Amino acid sequence: MDDMKKSVVSMLVSSDKITLFTITGELIEIKNDGNYDTAKISEFLTPKLSGLGAIEINLNDFSQITAILPADLESEGIVVTQIINGREIQGIFYPRKMSVEVTVGDKKIVVPDVENLTGHIKRALEEKSPSVTNFLKRLAPVLDARKHSGEDLMKFIKQSEMPLTNDGRIIAYKRVQTGSEKGYFVDCHTGRVNQRVGSRVKMKVNLVDSSRHNSCSTGLHVANLGYMKGFKGSHTLIVLVNPEDFIAVPKGEDTKARVCSYDIIGVLSNTAHDTVNTGAHVTNDAGLRELLKKAVEGTHVIAFEEVEVGNNGHMLSTQTLGKTQPKVPVIPVAVSSGTSLNENATVAQPQRDVMAVTRAAVAESVPVSIPPEVIIAFDLLLSGVSKNQVADRFETSSRSIGRWMEKYNFDAYKASKDAAPAEMAPAIIGNLTQTEAPVSDEDFAKLVQSSEVPKTTQTEQVRKLYNGWVLGGFKESDLNTMKLFKSSSKKSWNALGLTFAEEDKIKDAE
Repeated sequence: MDDMKKSVVSMLVSSDKITLFTITGELIEIKNDGNYDTAKISEFLTPKLSGLGAIEINLNDFSQITAILPADLESEGIVVTQIINGREIQGIFYPRKMSVEVTVGDKKIVVPDVENLTGHIKRALEEKSPSVTNFLKRLAPVLDARKHSGEDLMKFIKQSEMPLTNDGRIIAYKRVQTGSEKGYFVDCHTGRVNQRVGSRVKMKVNLVDSSRHNSCSTGLHVANLGYMKGFKGSHTLIVLVNPEDFIAVPKGEDTKARVCSYDIIGVLSNTAHDTVNTGAHVTNDAGLRELLKKAVEGTHVIAFEEVEVGNNGHMLSTQTLGKTQPKVPVIPVAVSSGTSLNENATVAQPQRDVMAVTRAAVAESVPVSIPPEVIIAFDLLLSGVSKNQVADRFETSSRSIGRWMEKYNFDAYKASKDAAPAEMAPAIIGNLTQTEAPVSDEDFAKLVQSSEVPKTTQTEQVRKLYNGWVLGGFKESDLNTMKLFKSSSKKSWNALGLTFAEEDKIKDAE
């Protein structure tokens, strides 16, 4: 697990990712919509990154997939792993691929490409559902026994807009034709397999073509949304498939699969059927939402008949399974929103704005993170100088001064001054308020250096200036302030404590 520990010296935050710089020069980019909680990472690091040294962080603590797996999962024989440079390491580290190792008897079976479950992981986290955990536990044993590729199956799951069920089953589409008997449908290939809501359609495993290299072949077929566009059939069924019943996902065609069994739990409305035919996902359909909710929670129609299909695709027999019984879940049932992953309508735990979280964390650490020139600006404002006048003195806009006030929490600063006024050089304030011309670059640099700001090193001050530039959206005025500080210090960026990567960032902006 030590491989997950990083010594971070700096962090860049943008609207779509955060970038960490380590003491060894390593650059780590983590996307906001990936498998890590970037808001929590920023919340943890922001108040600690003062420029005085490196901050230790274990990225594994912020992995969403480890958050969703129960703490005692290892005792059940499941361990999160990854392969780096040919060596197996426990833990997950972006952006490398993830896998889950499951012990079945005396075998260790690796479920590959778990990063493809990102959408399902987020939904499971929002709804506190054990769906992903149960899916992995059910899938692992058959990966070893079957010939189909785990990578291909994970691609199929990634393409699915339907959430996994609490008990780890996969929701998919099935296209059929209207049957001759009322309430029944028939398959589109032979037109001879009668099936309806409540039917479990099965084939013997050895009759389903297990080769991932064959596109169309013998077996029962289910699909994702991407495969339905233009596919013939009068109706679209919603079916449930056990992970262990997937036999083959054709290579390069990860929107369809051959399975040995599926349960029919519902039929799309005509409007939803037409929408699916266009390749678009269904939204605002109360019937589908209720169906998905029941499927996820395990309260859907339970199969009451079993339809067996032979190797020629013809129906062999129909066997009654008994009356529909309420499903008894083996785990606590998590309440589902009933929405598809594409609708993204759940609000239980919405993704937080990383920029907003970072600004809030900065505001909470105002006493140690406020740059010296901002202290001067705030003292001017407190002495009665208008925002426009302060902006003129710093050769910036009043809007930028307003951002300083928001970012560095002017109200908190004012309260602290009221409680215990800090000594400020009266001559400096007087000069600034009485002079008619803007402060020159040289005078401003002297002003910053001579002001009675908290006793900090040049390294700490430039770190605060740099972080302010980044968090402020890379504004030219903030960059100029930082360059003036460097000029007055007569040192290089690297000598002032910035990394080579940060120095390059500044040069690119010049």
